[in-house]
Amino acid sequence: MIPKNQNISLGFTNAKLRDYLLGTFLGIIPITFIYVYLGHSFVDFRYTVKILFVLLALICTYFIQLFLKSHNARH
Repeated sequence: MIPKNQNISLGFTNAKLRDYLLGTFLGIIPITFIYVYLGHSFVDFRYTVKILFVLLALICTYFIQLFLKSHNARH
């Protein structure tokens, strides 16, 4: 996970605005949809399987982030 002070720290780098916006969109929007769907699923308890699917998606997202972080650290 990226710390909340990412916005401040990127101001001291040569990161392009385009790259920042693309990274923000790709990093925040998908997980936001998962959180919204998970919250909506808790309203109706008939969606237990869907809730488990969303939790599995969250876990997979976490491990994908760990993999990408370790992959980028090697290069």
